[in-house]
Amino acid sequence: MKLLDNPQFSRLSGALSGVHSHANISAQLDSYSCKMAGADKRLYKQISNEGPVSDLEILSSPGSFEVGSLGRSPNTLCNACSRKTLYYLKATLNAAYNPDYDFSNARSDEFRKELSLSHVKQTVDASLIAAIGEHYQTIAPAMWQAVAAEIDPENPADCEIYSYNPDTDSDPFAEEGALWSFNYFFFNKKLRRIVFFACRATSLLAAAAAADEGLSDAEEESIFAYEGDSGLREDLQAVF
Repeated sequence: MKLLDNPQFSRLSGALSGVHSHANISAQLDSYSCKMAGADKRLYKQISNEGPVSDLEILSSPGSFEVGSLGRSPNTLCNACSRKTLYYLKATLNAAYNPDYDFSNARSDEFRKELSLSHVKQTVDASLIAAIGEHYQTIAPAMWQAVAAEIDPENPADCEIYSYNPDTDSDPFAEEGALWSFNYFFFNKKLRRIVFFACRATSLLAAAAAADEGLSDAEEESIFAYEGDSGLREDLQAVF
């Protein structure tokens, strides 16, 4: 996957990210061309060796937030995508989080095909308004316009939208204090382009506690030594 230069996406990611009143927000908005790089070729070969890339893979049920509830109804095709599409989703995750995480072995039922662009917008808006408030409301119109312009200026609602929803055991972002997260893929097959929008919120209290716990023994001794020296200096000043 090739990261496409989009300065507006970079500015929006920065505007959304940061410490807010209720949580620490980390946002990432990127655009990728479905052009294979070295690591992508290895992943594609791995998937091809497992069977035809045109075969369908069952995804998590659309509209369901319970990972693993697979669709077995007559509408199963709505809950599936080709193995080639699944490859693009995994390759996008690898490109976005390289070198910290590898999603090559992510299961198909950890992905979901979303119902519509309007449904995704409602979900994203609700999460970010609750976390950021008025600040997000000033950003949202320009953000959604930028997303629409990148995926398909004429018919943005026609793109396919997927999300990555791992369970707790396999979620690489399930750190202590994690409040919520989302990972959306806006896939325009005609342009061979994916807009990736990811965001996660962590508790400010958990972050502060983690920082305190992160102090090494040497740092703690240094603090105590400094406090002891301060007391000694005060005693000496009183004497002289």
